[in-house]
Amino acid sequence: KKIKGSILEKTFLYDGGSEPLLQNSSKTYLIKGDSVLVEDSMAGWCKVSYQAKVKIITKWAQCKSINFSASKVRHANQTG
Repeated sequence: KKIKGSILEKTFLYDGGSEPLLQNSSKTYLIKGDSVLVEDSMAGWCKVSYQAKVKIITKWAQCKSINFSASKVRHANQTG
């Protein structure tokens, strides 16, 4: 099951099949507000798909840079 998320900060993407290849950092990155679909995750890394202008990019990003549900986060941060 794919999970929708949005990027919280500038996040570089990494190549890799079943796991991220950290030595293969691409120059590709996402910026705050970009929407992604998370296809898989492992050890703090999420495999994300991003709809670019002409194709879908699928690479690895750090999960901590992804907001998985804006409504839940907003609700949890409300006080009083």
